[in-house]
Amino acid sequence: MGPRIPILTWLGWALPVWLRVPLLLALSVLAVRLWAKVSFSDMGFLPWRKWTATEKLYFAQVVIVANAIFIAVYSQQLGFLQRPGIWPAIAAIVTVEFLWGFYQEFNYRAILQTELTRRFGGVWGPLAANVVFTLGPLHFYHFTSTSPWPSITMILAATFSIGLFFAFIFHRTRNIWLVGVFHGIGNAYMNGAAKIALLSP
Repeated sequence: MGPRIPILTWLGWALPVWLRVPLLLALSVLAVRLWAKVSFSDMGFLPWRKWTATEKLYFAQVVIVANAIFIAVYSQQLGFLQRPGIWPAIAAIVTVEFLWGFYQEFNYRAILQTELTRRFGGVWGPLAANVVFTLGPLHFYHFTSTSPWPSITMILAATFSIGLFFAFIFHRTRNIWLVGVFHGIGNAYMNGAAKIALLSP
């Protein structure tokens, strides 16, 4: 899980995922800020006071509903969470998965979609960015998978649809917090739940 840093692999430095993901997110943000001279607000890091009432309400609803759904779906599997000493491992898994989702949105929405929208307009720009998000390096491993093609097609179609939804939200709001947190929550629950389940004795 998570982005890879080939140059570190070539050097024989294998960074653990809990360090690799936040490091690459920080490097992405700093590169845009220091090299491209883009302000944090132009990247989509809007302060709470600049959010519209609709954005605040939508954000709160998604966070509450997502947590409620997770508890309802996994309520039968949460008994082992009372085991002493398990919470640090759970917190690490959830945090890394959350940041991995945020990292994807920052790179594909705040950076790529912004630039492609500037070049190709408000329809083709987000659409092109989402094609790269779905079929590019991030999800290219599906094409080398041994899974049946119908399954791969369904996964990529779902990825494209969800990505298009995030692209629309970012295009309308220019708020990376919204799509970053939404994607992060989805990652934390869908990917993180499977990893947390492995902690069960």
